[in-house]
Amino acid sequence: MWRVGVIGLGWVLVGAQLLWAQPSRVQQTALQAARLRKQAQQILSSWQENKAELLAKQASFTQQRRVLAAQLKRLKGYLSAEQAKIAALEAQLAQLEELKQKLEPLVFDKAQELKQLLEECPSPAAGASQGRLRAMMQTLNDYDASVVDKTRALLVALEAEARQGIVARATEAEVSIEGRPRQVQLLVVGRVGVFALGMGGSRAWVWDKAKAKFVPADGYAGSIKRAIEMAARRRVVELVELPIGPAAVEGGK
Repeated sequence: MWRVGVIGLGWVLVGAQLLWAQPSRVQQTALQAARLRKQAQQILSSWQENKAELLAKQASFTQQRRVLAAQLKRLKGYLSAEQAKIAALEAQLAQLEELKQKLEPLVFDKAQELKQLLEECPSPAAGASQGRLRAMMQTLNDYDASVVDKTRALLVALEAEARQGIVARATEAEVSIEGRPRQVQLLVVGRVGVFALGMGGSRAWVWDKAKAKFVPADGYAGSIKRAIEMAARRRVVELVELPIGPAAVEGGK
């Protein structure tokens, strides 16, 4: 009986202790829950701020990506166009190199033909031609000169010689006639002939290419004088008869 009563009293004391401790634990649990909610709220607020910042950065990066994509597209188009230009230039360079291989020998051949022509046609008025010929050959023999420079030198010489071949010029000069120097009026009619008129106007000579010297042509003194006056623009142009060719030179009239 007493044992049962002691046991019941013990349970009563335990229950009282539990009831006494229960409000303190609930309060602690509530405080802890409140702290957790506060921390969660802070984390949520911070996350929302970070989210807004990240979204703004994402939008900025998206815009930058679009700009860079457009620039890359343009650069690819530019690169493609430049590559096409480079390919075209390389093709032109190959064509120029091929042209150079063909043109350079041709330039030298034509230069030798011109040189031979001038050597086969000696004349007392050939000094200018020989000077141009030397200048041309100097350029052609220059290792550092380009094919363009060599071609230009040949064309300049050919143009000058072609122009000289159709122009009549009258000058005073000292030439060797009959073994001694004479002051004469010299008439150069292109590449047709060279004539000399004595200062007195009565003696005349014509250049004999075969003999490479002046031979008498007194019978043509009047015609040569008129031709000199026409070349010097002191006389209206008219037809004149000049000793041209071997037969005329041998006849001297």
